[in-house]
Amino acid sequence: MRVLTTEEILACARGMRQASETNLGLELQRFSEAEAAFYAYSEGATVRARCTAGVAVCVETDSDRLDVSLRLGVGARACSYVDLYVDDLFVGTGGSLEARETIEASFQWPTDGTRRVALYLPHCRQAGIVALALADGASFTPSARPVLLALGDSITQGMDSPHPSLTWPAVAARALNLDVHNCGIGGHVFDADGLPERPVEHPALVTVAYGANDWNQGRSPEYARPYLARVRQLYPTTPLAVLETIWWEGGETVEKHGLTFAAYRTALAAIAAEFAVDGLLPMPRLLPPGPAFLADSVHPTAAGHVVMGLNVAGQVCQLVRV
Repeated sequence: MRVLTTEEILACARGMRQASETNLGLELQRFSEAEAAFYAYSEGATVRARCTAGVAVCVETDSDRLDVSLRLGVGARACSYVDLYVDDLFVGTGGSLEARETIEASFQWPTDGTRRVALYLPHCRQAGIVALALADGASFTPSARPVLLALGDSITQGMDSPHPSLTWPAVAARALNLDVHNCGIGGHVFDADGLPERPVEHPALVTVAYGANDWNQGRSPEYARPYLARVRQLYPTTPLAVLETIWWEGGETVEKHGLTFAAYRTALAAIAAEFAVDGLLPMPRLLPPGPAFLADSVHPTAAGHVVMGLNVAGQVCQLVRV
């Protein structure tokens, strides 16, 4: 087997800001030191920031197999999977719904020349790469696409899909022929201080999907105003799409500080319109209202994430100029 060097892994890593060798192995971290420092405000946020949501290793190769060895650390959920795609087709997965300390997986596929191979790392667990190996003599070229930058909360991070490739940002990115940089953090809210710098230098598209935790905590929709201003400051010309909050069981009747979830959603849409966002994606066109695609009263299932990702891609495809 052709074991990839650290330099080769880093050359084809997508959705990461920095990397370090730890007791888990080679950790590909999606936040910079400045961004990670912000999420030190709570243990829960720190744990979620360490999860490798959206991080993938993408390579053009004529190999017909990939062996994967990971060590796992803290997590927002017990489940941990790696997913493998070859030319954007789902080839296989390895991992468990139960808490494990490692993932060992071997994937094989028919080969006919060079193909794009993408390995998605666990989105709800901290993960370190122990080893990645292609077939002996296989070619190797890093594969990079323009980037979808996804800003949001636990739904953007991918909860409660167990599979990292079946989160709505990953699904939308593949449909748009983009890579994804996932900045979703479970429990997070509209907070401009969470963007101390550009997470990505030149994304093809930025999506913003907050509001569920804001409403549940009784925070005013007005917090969206300085956040969107900060996004526009960092990315004045990049296409920007704001997702309305999806359906929440009881949210249409229960009030939080005088607002139902529907009223909060309406206020948020008005604020987003003031910033001349390029796309405001309405709740019914993201995920059908109701519990059918929810794992609990809030988070989509894997099927819900697939539906939502495809619906997002279908509404923003005209915004992506690549």
